[in-house]
Amino acid sequence: MEAQERFNPGATQEAAEQLIAAAAAEAEAAAAGQTSSSSVAVLDRWIAAAVRSLTAFVRTEMEGYRLYTVVPRLVSFIDQLTNIYVRYNRKRLKGGKGRADCAACLTTLFQVLLTVTKVMAPFTPFICEAMYQNLRRSLVAAQQQQQNGTAAVEAVPASVHWCDMPPVVQEHEGDARIQASVNRMQAVIEAGRLVREKNNRGLKQPVRKVTVVHPDPDFLADITGELSEYVIGELNTLELDTCSDMLAYAELAAQPEWQLLGKKLGKDMGKVAAAVKALSVDDILGYEKSGSITVAGYELGPGEIKVVRNFKPPAGVAPGDVDAAGDGEVLVVMDLVQQEDLVAQGLAREVVNRYQRLRKKAGLTVTDVVDLYFAPAAAADGQAAAVGELISKIMSAQSAYLKESLGVSVLELSTKPEDRVVIAEEVQSVGGEEFMAVIAAAPGSSAVTAAAKAVQNMSVN
Repeated sequence: MEAQERFNPGATQEAAEQLIAAAAAEAEAAAAGQTSSSSVAVLDRWIAAAVRSLTAFVRTEMEGYRLYTVVPRLVSFIDQLTNIYVRYNRKRLKGGKGRADCAACLTTLFQVLLTVTKVMAPFTPFICEAMYQNLRRSLVAAQQQQQNGTAAVEAVPASVHWCDMPPVVQEHEGDARIQASVNRMQAVIEAGRLVREKNNRGLKQPVRKVTVVHPDPDFLADITGELSEYVIGELNTLELDTCSDMLAYAELAAQPEWQLLGKKLGKDMGKVAAAVKALSVDDILGYEKSGSITVAGYELGPGEIKVVRNFKPPAGVAPGDVDAAGDGEVLVVMDLVQQEDLVAQGLAREVVNRYQRLRKKAGLTVTDVVDLYFAPAAAADGQAAAVGELISKIMSAQSAYLKESLGVSVLELSTKPEDRVVIAEEVQSVGGEEFMAVIAAAPGSSAVTAAAKAVQNMSVN
């Protein structure tokens, strides 16, 4: 894969200083016992708990010579690190929530990568060595800065294979709950994506409301509290609601587990199967609570009856206006009714996407400061046409969202200062209307240099 981003010495130095300062401050606070879990971001607490659990698991399994169980767990953790921690913290990692929060997120990610590199080293020695050497440079720099550049660096091993295996750290209070809640949150997000896919609703098109149905009040409290921003963002919903009454959105049915019961019941299987399918809702709920039930003279235990939850639209709601999906434990109900304001927000996301693609095409990075403008697309006769009514409405009504997403306001091209240099422009189409997207920057800025280099590379290729 060819790298597209360029090295920015100033931005890199600033990020390194933030990371080193945050790491030093956190180390001092931890040593003094001053770190408060309530002040740590929820996904930072989750990934720290996941690392503690991973380290304990790997050490236990390796001591028992069950190495075949370790690799699947490592692969699963890397998937979670990539698709949950890094993906959901994109805004934090870019500094969208402030410098201090960005430094805290970077520090957490650094510590996780360092620990995982040591844990994985016996299984992937060469990749982990390369990763460790990159991480080690920051460790050495931090050590030198803390001691005014006079300290020796022998305390930082020269190779990951000279490092001790990370020790087992005692589970912190709340570790089990936060891991269970984030796992369920991911199930909610995946179920919501499935609903969108079934109903041909792209993620850029917002929905009015998503309701998460689950009987555990602690999980529902987490979903509407610390985890709400991730569910709202990933499912692009305006409102997130919860419900603890599964029967409000689902019909319960019981089915026998044929493979488990066939040998046990023999010729009575048919009679028992019919009785299981005829169980009432109260009987099914009682079985779920106690784990056993007597049916047709046989006592059936855990796992011998499968409880099926079929989605039931609320009373008075047309089937096409709402849909749901779940994993048998959690149910996600999505309001699919489309209204004018939702369509406008969906189109605003399309506008953001167009400017982001144009930035990438121009060879810009996130650190390049630019101005964004829009103008009428050229008409067929070469004369300028007016900006369409829809585009004008989006740029005006959704200006706050556009500024938050793009970092700057999108203004009419006629307001561009004379000294600004246009570095990219391209006709875009959103909602069936065309407009000219324009990117400009100050003369001599890094954005102008990057755009010129991108043009040069394209001409060479």
